[in-house]
Amino acid sequence: MKAISMYQSHYDVYILDIDSYTPSAMPGFWNYPSLDECNVPVPADSKVHDFHKSHGLSSGRIAQIRRSLGRRRSSLRGDDEGACKRFSGHQDYVPPKTFSWRDVPGVVGPPRDQVACGSCWAFGTAEAMEGQLGLKTGIFRPLSVNQVMDCTWDGNNNGCNGGEAGPAYRSMVNQTLRVTYEEFYPYIGVTGQCKRNIPDEETALLVKDCLKIDPSTKVLKEAIATLGPATIGINVPEGMLLYTDGAYTDMTCTGAKSDLVHEVLLTGWTIIDGKEAWEIKNSWSSYWGKDGYIYIQSEDQEHNCGVTTDAKIPIIDLL
Repeated sequence: MKAISMYQSHYDVYILDIDSYTPSAMPGFWNYPSLDECNVPVPADSKVHDFHKSHGLSSGRIAQIRRSLGRRRSSLRGDDEGACKRFSGHQDYVPPKTFSWRDVPGVVGPPRDQVACGSCWAFGTAEAMEGQLGLKTGIFRPLSVNQVMDCTWDGNNNGCNGGEAGPAYRSMVNQTLRVTYEEFYPYIGVTGQCKRNIPDEETALLVKDCLKIDPSTKVLKEAIATLGPATIGINVPEGMLLYTDGAYTDMTCTGAKSDLVHEVLLTGWTIIDGKEAWEIKNSWSSYWGKDGYIYIQSEDQEHNCGVTTDAKIPIIDLL
């Protein structure tokens, strides 16, 4: 079954295993109370959207989504300056025409879904660590997003209500946090108490430091190609929510620090219809965008939605 996500930005998919059924309903099974009996208020403007006609997104709803995303990330904006070491690149570096960590086994996993939780920052944080883990081991294993959410409150992150990668990495360094795998600390889309007693056999890595990449297309390319995928913040204008394919180009999609409302994973860059574009993994499931990815034009840095503004890469040690 498919249904629109709570944010109405993409489809959620539900797989039902039916073990048995009866050919008729049991007596009284469908006798649900009416809304009046339940005293549930129905919004005056509520209506059912036809996704194929309107994409389920009115202009007001899009603005609401964007404001919500902004609140989730803005709580820390500007507070993480100096938290990560600076990476300025090398003047003689010549980037390849295209590059993608998706082409290297073990580095990047499939897109996941943050569902009804403002945890984009935790996905971006965990997925950058996954890249470093894969580079060191040659094997991809998903890391716990919920652990990042639950255990970095001291960095002033706020779980489902927002956060940022820089303070999350610094928090993990300060705590000597034993980062574990998704299978042992699964994502549930809500925040909870940090589980700290991680057995040795369930521990993946320690974060030792992080790098903040200088805001330059050339420097970011060098960092990505030589060090691994990066967590980045991006702007999310209305048109991006309906993105499906191609090199996303929007002259309103500026990338000042104050524009960044969503954190994602930068995995490389490519050429689409003659235009160079950043390759970005989102956390809105594989049913959004191009199989869960968006490609944002990289030729005009002023309107690249902030891809180069706030990129960070973790440094890890294996355990």
